[in-house]
Amino acid sequence: MRDDWIEFAGAQVPRYTSYPTAVDFDSSVTAETVKSWLSAIEEGEGLSVYVHIPFCRKLCWYCGCATSVPNGYDRIASYFDVLLKEVDLWSEQIGEGKVRHLHFGGGTPNALSPDDFRRLTRHIRSRFRVAADAEFSVELDPRVLSDGMIEAMADSGVTRASLGVQTLSLPVQKAINRIQPRSMITRHIASLRRVGIRALNADLMYGLPLQTEADVAEAADYCAETGINRISVFGYAHVPWFAKHQRAIAEADLPGLAERMRQAEVAERIFEKAGYSSIGFDHYALPTDSLAIAAADGRLRRNFQGYTDDQSRYLIGIGQTAISGFPRGYAQGQKGLLEWRNSVLDGELPIARGIAKTGKDEMRAYAIERLLCDLKVDLGDVLHRFGYDRHEFDAALARMRQLEAHDLCVIDGLKVSVPETARLLIRNVAAALDPRLVQAAKRHAIAG
Repeated sequence: MRDDWIEFAGAQVPRYTSYPTAVDFDSSVTAETVKSWLSAIEEGEGLSVYVHIPFCRKLCWYCGCATSVPNGYDRIASYFDVLLKEVDLWSEQIGEGKVRHLHFGGGTPNALSPDDFRRLTRHIRSRFRVAADAEFSVELDPRVLSDGMIEAMADSGVTRASLGVQTLSLPVQKAINRIQPRSMITRHIASLRRVGIRALNADLMYGLPLQTEADVAEAADYCAETGINRISVFGYAHVPWFAKHQRAIAEADLPGLAERMRQAEVAERIFEKAGYSSIGFDHYALPTDSLAIAAADGRLRRNFQGYTDDQSRYLIGIGQTAISGFPRGYAQGQKGLLEWRNSVLDGELPIARGIAKTGKDEMRAYAIERLLCDLKVDLGDVLHRFGYDRHEFDAALARMRQLEAHDLCVIDGLKVSVPETARLLIRNVAAALDPRLVQAAKRHAIAG
């Protein structure tokens, strides 16, 4: 990593799994708004359904997700009963759409009992039209993954499993309160493959407390040698003012910015040498994986799960805090468990907030997505596609030229590209297309 790039590595820029991002959500979007958006679904429209299980059996200190650790299974069972009712509420509104992608996330979906997992899957299939070839993926915590759950997943038609590997270093695992030996992960991989779940993902992290480049290399080598189909490599975000349990992590144990980026580069080199395709700025996939194929064909997308080959325009988020995406905007479920529960039991979609996209939002969302997915974007084509004057991107291009001076991008008229060497910092370039972020930075500067 070049010395003059370190400051950009430390910039607070969004991941852009949506645009506008969740920080712009407000109470203007309600259940009635969502119902009006759902009424536009046409017969046979492809849908993506995300089910949020906001519970973990054990709390990892690095986690920034919306999750909690219940005292016993009763709290999960109570949530589960309401979750089934929310499935019913969404199904009543969706009509003739067909589910082509089904994803269970969290939290920890395998915090559910195997019987409840089967019951939830059957209920979804009974309420939605699920395509016979739909991808069904589940996020898994290896520490609490049982053979019974693996059998339940196979029985339920799961096609892809994502294992939270994060790191194989025992000192780092102790520092983040996530002990999971290599042998445990290897056994689960073998069991998943044995029951026919052969499309496997793994999540790795860099920038964790006590973590070194050698630690990252060990985990990356393991995933490559094991033949994991798809790997995401995320940087740890230390936000103890937001995620209070992160206060258990000693800041003195965290690697500096330069070390963090060297760790990310180590993973990149290992996966590229092993024959993986680089997907955007934080994913890697075998050339035969559907994500790599979509990237090669120009069909790569981004949604709240990150990079995806999911082409659905409608993403239905079910469960406490779950976010839904529509052509006309975004909506998020109630964050409070009691508020979410009461809304569902009252027969109302539990929508707390969201944002309706303007025409310019749609244009910028498209431009940001294409840049992050293709490492290039023709802003002239974007303007023509959405019917706006070329001057709409004047301010963005001015910001990008400052980045071009550091070789983070190349500008040719209205065409912008990011060199392969700078792909890890592509979000900085995408942020130049985000006037909402610029205005927020100005407000904070004035307030400060």
